[in-house]
Amino acid sequence: MKLKENIAEKITRLTITYIFVFVAVFLGLFALYFHITTDMSTTWLVQLLFVDLLLLMSAILKPLVDITIEFFKDILKNS
Repeated sequence: MKLKENIAEKITRLTITYIFVFVAVFLGLFALYFHITTDMSTTWLVQLLFVDLLLLMSAILKPLVDITIEFFKDILKNS
């Protein structure tokens, strides 16, 4: 049973990471498309790309946070 829980946890983590990446890429393409096709100011583009950057950074850092949490769980379990 423990093996199935580990596989389910890995699939859940991977799915969340892919959702972050998909949303970030979609927002980036959305911002670039509307920047090219409209004459709106660039402040909204910069704000949207900032949100895009935050989502990409969270997708990149999520595995590191998961590894750190697992490390501390193992330390607490063994002590």
